[in-house]
Amino acid sequence: MYKVLLTTLNAKYIHLNLAIRILYDLNKDSGNLFWKEFTIKEDKDTIASQCSQYNVVCFSCYIWNIAQTILVAQKIKALNPNCKILLGGPEVSYEWHDKIALDCVDYIITGEGEIPFAQFLKNYPNVSLVPNLVRKQDEEIIYNQQQVQFDVKSLENRNPYQYDDTAELANKVCYIETSRGCPYKCEFCLASLDNKVRYLPTQTIKNNLLYLMQHGKVIKFLDRTFNIKKILP
Repeated sequence: MYKVLLTTLNAKYIHLNLAIRILYDLNKDSGNLFWKEFTIKEDKDTIASQCSQYNVVCFSCYIWNIAQTILVAQKIKALNPNCKILLGGPEVSYEWHDKIALDCVDYIITGEGEIPFAQFLKNYPNVSLVPNLVRKQDEEIIYNQQQVQFDVKSLENRNPYQYDDTAELANKVCYIETSRGCPYKCEFCLASLDNKVRYLPTQTIKNNLLYLMQHGKVIKFLDRTFNIKKILP
């Protein structure tokens, strides 16, 4: 069975990545799926050495870590050419052409990762039908772009921080989301591309927030905006 690692390079040790925790929580029963975080200041050879033990390494990419992530991917390939590298996250969702052209990058998931990543795990290595996956095939770049949107109600009763050592949470910055999307269309912001606001289940938000209040110290919200009047059914 293939070993798959969900990982990222956080800006600092105190930061945590919500995305890989959600993906792990949703897919942990699918097989050999693991998750681990690093920081951009850690030794790149050490990071690559740990990651190269997996068949597929999936990086969550942002503006602050993309350069370091590519460097680590190159080092992983040098250690284990058979290891496949998958990139996802906002930094590769919209301008992915130059990244997929790199020899060290095999796949890119654009947009929300929940549905494509689940399909990727289920079908790997036969990933031709995975939605919103960019891949290489015989020197050709193929993009299976589809209109798929994750139902955030599927996060009901799920706590992505349940796998963390609670003693460690008090020393970290914990992130939480209560909604996705933004109703506005500001040209300077990528959030405007997801123009439909979706709210996570209210009780789950309360439960997870209480959990972080009890075990954490600093909590930051990832919502695109709070300046919106929610229309109740």
